[in-house]
Amino acid sequence: MQGTIVLDHNSEAYEVEFTDETGATLDLLALRPEQFVVVWRASTQEWVSVVEQAAMLIANLPDEAAQEVLDSLVFYLYEVGRPMVSRLCQLTYPHMSR
Repeated sequence: MQGTIVLDHNSEAYEVEFTDETGATLDLLALRPEQFVVVWRASTQEWVSVVEQAAMLIANLPDEAAQEVLDSLVFYLYEVGRPMVSRLCQLTYPHMSR
């Protein structure tokens, strides 16, 4: 299943059409921006990076939960030597990043 934004209600809500693998419409829903994650930007013809997608998800969590997720990511990524954690922290909650 995939969803496509078909109408923008002043960035407060979006009509999203959900389709199956054959393109048949499954549902049409009005969603607020915090209810979905953008994975493709038609305007730039580019995929949204996994780090940006994760940042969008974390940004919609309550501060305490977001900090817990970021702390876990910092620990995990430090342990495996991945530098992308700082970018994720910057994108998600710049005021909470360590």
